Amino acid sequence: MENWQETRAALERKLLDAKKIVLEYEHTLKPFRDITDAEYRQAKRDMTDAATAISYGDYEANKPADPFDGMTLEQLKALYEQQKAAIVGDGKTWGDDGFVVQRPDARAVSELMKIQTRVQKGETL
Repeated sequence: MENWQETRAALERKLLDAKKIVLEYEHTLKPFRDITDAEYRQAKRDMTDAATAISYGDYEANKPADPFDGMTLEQLKALYEQQKAAIVGDGKTWGDDGFVVQRPDARAVSELMKIQTRVQKGETL
């Protein structure tokens, strides 16, 4: 984490330096500019690159941990069967009008599909 903070600070300094060049170029009349067009274009590119690197770095540093990472194929299969049984069950529930089809929760189905994808990926390897 410390390494990312140092890298982020360097990127922020680079971003501020490039922004200073861009603003100075844009707020100065053409005959009085000390900055060339090439330096201006490079500063614009540097701003974009630094902002993108900061955004990607923040995402990578704060990305949540994968709950299935490190699980064996057998553990994933057991978890899949357990969650499938919890979601599907017999598929019906008793209501006022008799048996009513129970619709599964979209998040639970999504989680089940993630596990199934991991199982299939593990079987092909």
